Amino acid sequence: MSTRPSEGRGRTPVPARTVPMTAGQREIWAESHWEDASALVIAFGLRLHGPLDTAALGSALEETVARHESLRTGFTSGGGDVTAFVRDAVSVPLPMTDLSGRPDHASGVSTRQCRQLLRDTGADPIPLSEPPLLRARLFRFSGHDHLLILRVHHAVFDGWSTGVLLRDLDRFYRARENGGPGARTLLPDPAEKPSVETPDEVPGARPFSARLTYWRRHLDGAEPPELTDDRPVSGAATHSAAEHLDRTTVEHLTALAERHRATAYVIGLTAFTAFLHRYTGQEDLTIGAPMSGRHHPGTHHRVGLYATVAALRVSTAGDPEFTELLRRVRRTVLGALDHSPIPYDAVLSELWPDRPRGRDPLRRVLFSDTGITRRPRLAELDIEPVEAEPTAMREDVHAFLEPHPDGTATVRVRLSGRLYSPERARRMVGHFALVLRSAALNPGLRVSELPLIDEPERNRLAALSHGPVAPSPAPPDAVAQFTEQAGARPDHPAIRFRGTTTTYAELDDRVVRTAAVLREHGVRPGTVVALDLERSPELICAMLAVMRAGAAYLPLDRSHPAARRAYQLADAGAELLVTDGPPDPPLTHRVRRVLTLPLPRTGPPPEPDSTPLNGLAYLMHTSGSTGRPKAVMVGHGSLANLCAFRRRLRRPGPQDTVLQYAAATFDVSASDIFPTLAAGATLCLADEAERLSPPALAALMRAEQVTVTNLPLTLMQLLRGTDLPSLRLAQVGGARCSGELVAAWSTRKRRFVHEYGPTEATVVTHTHEVPFDAPVASPPIGLPVDGSRAYVLDRYGVHAPVGVVGELHLAGATLSLGYWNRPALTAERFVPDPFGPAGARMYRTGDLAAYRADGSVDFHGRVDRQLKVHGIRLEAGEVEAALLQHPQVRAATVCLRPDADGREVLAAFLVGEDLPVEAELRGVLTRTLPPQFVPRVFVRLPQLPMKASGKVDHSRLPSTVDSGRAATSDGAALTEQEQEVADTVAHVLGRPAGREDDLFDLGATSFDVVRLLALLEERLGATLDVATLLALPTVAGIAAGVQRCAAPSEPGPDDEELLELIEALTSEEAMELLDRREWPPLKRGVDEDDR
Repeated sequence: MSTRPSEGRGRTPVPARTVPMTAGQREIWAESHWEDASALVIAFGLRLHGPLDTAALGSALEETVARHESLRTGFTSGGGDVTAFVRDAVSVPLPMTDLSGRPDHASGVSTRQCRQLLRDTGADPIPLSEPPLLRARLFRFSGHDHLLILRVHHAVFDGWSTGVLLRDLDRFYRARENGGPGARTLLPDPAEKPSVETPDEVPGARPFSARLTYWRRHLDGAEPPELTDDRPVSGAATHSAAEHLDRTTVEHLTALAERHRATAYVIGLTAFTAFLHRYTGQEDLTIGAPMSGRHHPGTHHRVGLYATVAALRVSTAGDPEFTELLRRVRRTVLGALDHSPIPYDAVLSELWPDRPRGRDPLRRVLFSDTGITRRPRLAELDIEPVEAEPTAMREDVHAFLEPHPDGTATVRVRLSGRLYSPERARRMVGHFALVLRSAALNPGLRVSELPLIDEPERNRLAALSHGPVAPSPAPPDAVAQFTEQAGARPDHPAIRFRGTTTTYAELDDRVVRTAAVLREHGVRPGTVVALDLERSPELICAMLAVMRAGAAYLPLDRSHPAARRAYQLADAGAELLVTDGPPDPPLTHRVRRVLTLPLPRTGPPPEPDSTPLNGLAYLMHTSGSTGRPKAVMVGHGSLANLCAFRRRLRRPGPQDTVLQYAAATFDVSASDIFPTLAAGATLCLADEAERLSPPALAALMRAEQVTVTNLPLTLMQLLRGTDLPSLRLAQVGGARCSGELVAAWSTRKRRFVHEYGPTEATVVTHTHEVPFDAPVASPPIGLPVDGSRAYVLDRYGVHAPVGVVGELHLAGATLSLGYWNRPALTAERFVPDPFGPAGARMYRTGDLAAYRADGSVDFHGRVDRQLKVHGIRLEAGEVEAALLQHPQVRAATVCLRPDADGREVLAAFLVGEDLPVEAELRGVLTRTLPPQFVPRVFVRLPQLPMKASGKVDHSRLPSTVDSGRAATSDGAALTEQEQEVADTVAHVLGRPAGREDDLFDLGATSFDVVRLLALLEERLGATLDVATLLALPTVAGIAAGVQRCAAPSEPGPDDEELLELIEALTSEEAMELLDRREWPPLKRGVDEDDR
C-alpha cells in the first residue's frame, strides 16, 4: 500500500479579504465549538469504474474550488467575534492511497468496504480556519477501480450544493481530459452577488417585519415532538434503517398528490405528521423542514450554505381524515414558503431567549424529501455513489422520502446514536412505511385508523400482555388459606412482635372468637368495619376476623388528621369501629357502634359461612383528584390470587420470616400479611419506633433473622450497605428504581425484585427480578404476574409498539371491584376489555408505560397529575384543592421538583396577592391532609405558565426549587455547637436554618427527623431521642440537647415539669405526637416560657 499526492496541485495561498457572515454560518460556527464537529461535515463517496485520469481529476477539483467563493472561505475568531474571509486562490490536495496490492482485495472490493472507508475518512474534522473547507481523498483498488471521497464543511455547503459541485467537477474533468480550456470559462458566471444573503435583500419577499410577525405567531406556544429515547445507549453515533415502497404504492401517492395539488414532499410530511401523532399522542406537532433558501436569481448554480430549516407546526386535532390532514399540511407549507426567507434566529430569540446554547427546541425532528436524484457523471466513467451513515448528526430524528427514477421510493429513518438504538430505527421506519402504504391505498382513513403495526406485531404484543396462567381451580380465600396453615402447624410462630410470639393456633383462636363477637354485634356480609388500632398482633387478628365474619375491613391511620379519618368513615359507610383506646369524638359520631379491645370472650363460635371470592375483603382509601380520598374495593378473589402469586415468587416456607413494615392503610400491608400467613411462614411486625429508625429496623431484622422484605425505596436507600445476613429476598415497589440501589442490594445469595402495582389492581401486577451479575441503569417494572393482563395502549385504544409510550391498562385476576359508592368513577376508570373474554374489564391506570423488546414494561410517568411521594400515591388535585381553601391563594399547582441537593420534593407554586407565610399555609394543609401530602417548598409566582389548551404548563415552571428561605434567628452569632447542628439540619432538609427556626416550619417530616437524629449521632456523637427534638425543634434547642449529651447536668426548676412529661412518653407516643403535632409546646401561638 502506498500514499502519494496526485498531480495538478500548486496554487499558493494569497492574502484574504473579509466577507459578511450569514446567521446560518454564525450558528454553524458556534455549534462547532460545543457539539461534535464531525456532525458538521458533509461526506460522500464516488466509486469510479473505468480508466481514471488522476491529473485531470486533481485539476478539476482545483478549478471547481476556484469557481466557488464559498469553498475558499474560512473563519477566524478574535476580540470576542468571528470573521469570515475568502482567499482568491487555494491549493486542493488530492492524496491517493493505493490498496491494489492488498490480499483481501484480490477478489474485488465490496460496497460494504467502501462504506467503511467513507466512515473512517469522514470522522476527521475540518478546521474552519483553514480553507478550502473541502477535503478530497482517492483510493485506488485497481487501474480501473477507484473511490473518491469528498468532505465539505456545512458552514459553506448544503444538500443542494452537492449536485452543483458534481456537475462542475464533471465539466472541468471533461475539459481537462479533452485538452480544452480550464479555469471557469465553460460556464457563465452568475451576476456578481455575495454567496450569502440577508433577510431583507430578497426581491419580491414580504417585508422583514411581516415575516417576523408571521413566524412569531406561528410558533408561539409550539412544542417539539416528545419521543421517548432508549438511553443509555452505546455504539454508533447514528443509526439508520430503510423500507422499500413499490411502484404501485408510489403511483397511488403521486395520484393523491395530483388530486390535492400537492407535492410528494407534502404527502410524505403528512404521513410523517400522522406517524408522529400516533407515536407521541400529541395533537400540536412541530417538525423541522429543510428549505433550499435559494431566493436570489443565480444562486441555483452556486455552492454555499443557503439552506435553512423551517419549523412547521401542524395540528391533528379532531382526528381528521388523511386527506384533511393533507390540506392542513399543505396550508402550513405554503405559509412557510410565502414568508421566506425565515428570520428564524430573531424568532427564537423572542420566544425562547433562555434556551440552551446550540439547542433548537423545535428543530430536533426533521423530515426531508430528496427528490429524484440522477446518477452523477464524470466523463465516460461508470459512477456508483457510495453512502455511509454520518458519524454524528445535529438533530435527534431525521426521516426521508427518497423517490427513484424507476418509480419506486425508499423511506429512511436516521436516529441519533446518543438517544436511540439500532432496533428503534428499524421499528420506526417500518411503522412509518406502513402509514404511507395505508394512506396510499385508503386516504379516507382517519389518523386514528391508519395502522401503525402489522398483524404479526399485533399478535406478538397481545402475547406479551399476558402473565402466567393463574392456578386452576382458583385458590380459596386468604382466611381459608390461613386456617389451613393453622391446622397444619399450630405451634409454629405466626407473628413475632416486640420479642413475643403468637403461634398459628393462638392467632386462629383469637380470629375465630373475634369474628364471633363481631357477628353478635350485627356484622354480616357487606358490612364495613373500621379498624382504628395501633400496630400489633391485635390489628392483624382484627383484619382476619372481619373477613372471617364475611365483612370488609377499613384501616385508619392515626397519624392522619381526625377530620380526614372521619370523612373516610362516612364515605365507607362503616357501621362498626374497632379501637384499642378512647376513640376521637369525631370518629364515634360517624358509626353505629364502637368496640374497644380486648373484646369479651363469648361462647363457642358458629362455623363460618364460606366466603365467596367475588365478595369484598377490604376497603383502601387513595388520594382523590377532587380533593377527597376515594375508597378502592378489593375482593377476596384478587386477594387469593395475590397470595398464590406471592407463594410462587417468594417460595416461602416455615423457615421464612417476612418483615411487615407497611402501614395498614397502605396496600402493601395486605401483600405482606396475608400471603405470609397463607404460606405458614412467620410475620415479623415492626413497631412504630422501629419503622421510623433505620438502625433500629436493621437491628430487628438481624435479631429476628428476617429473610424477606418489601420496603419503600427511600428506606432501602438509607439501609443499603447494612449487614443483613439472613435476608434472601429484597423487594421494592414503585415506578422507578435506580441501578445503584439494585447493585447495593443484589448479591449472589440475595434476590432483588422490583415491583409495580396500584391499589386498584391489588398491590402488585408486574415484577422484575434483577440478576445480581447483570447490572442495569434502571430496571423495568417487569412482566405481568400470574393471572393478570397488561396492555400498553395509545389514545385510540390500540396496542402501542415496542418503545412507544402509551397508557398502561390492567386486567385479569388482580383487578379490584372498583370504587366504593362511586359508580360513575368506576365506569370511567374500569372500562370494557376488548382483548379479554366477554364481559371482562380493564383498569386505566393513568400511568404511562412502554414495552421493552423482551416484553417487560418501563414506567414513563403519569397521564394525569398523580404523584408518588415516599412511595405513597397522591393526587396533585387534592393538594391543590386544599391550598385553594385559603382565601388569599388565587391559583395553585403542585408537582415534584429537585431541590439544591437533587432530591425530589413536593413543591407548591402559588399565585396571589399578600400570600400567607409558609407556617400558615402548612397549618391550613395539616388540618385536612396527611403529613406526606404537605409540600416541602412553596414558591410564589406572578402567574402560572399556561399551555394553549388552558392547562398549566409544568415544563415551564422552575426546573429546580430553592428550598432555602430567610432565617428567622434573632441575629445572634451561632455557637460552634449550634453551627454544627445548623449544618446538619441544612443537609437533611436541603435548606438553611436559623437559630430559632422551627424545623417543622421548614417542612421537616417524621422521616427527616429520623435522618437528623442518625446524622447527629454520626457527626456529633450525640444520641438524642425523638421526644427531645419534639420539645425543642430549633437549632438552638437541638444544640442544647447535644450539649447535655456531652456534659449531663441537673435540670433547672423551669425544666423539671417539661422533662418529666418528655421522659414519660413511650417511643410510640413520641412518634405519634411527631406526626400529629399535638405536643403542646409545638402548637403555634404558645408563649416562649411555655415552650
